[in-house]
Amino acid sequence: RIVRALTAPGRPAVGPGGPDALAYPLAMAYVGLGDRDAAFRWLARARVMRAPMVAVTVDPGFRTLHSDARWTELLIGLGLPGARASGK
Repeated sequence: RIVRALTAPGRPAVGPGGPDALAYPLAMAYVGLGDRDAAFRWLARARVMRAPMVAVTVDPGFRTLHSDARWTELLIGLGLPGARASGK
């Protein structure tokens, strides 16, 4: 409910940049909720917003996403073409 409330249409900005500024932690929240699709959508937004994502490959919160083909696509989009799907 918290994630949905933060991202609800018409909600006042959460801070500078609105919910997009929270894209990385929102992605983590969706992983915790088991919603991989939403997690990848927020990770994509974080990448577009150029949010700091230097630890994404080693962040244990995202470990459950490593087996998904979208994980490799995300890493390549971040300029990590040698990164493997396992995040190692």
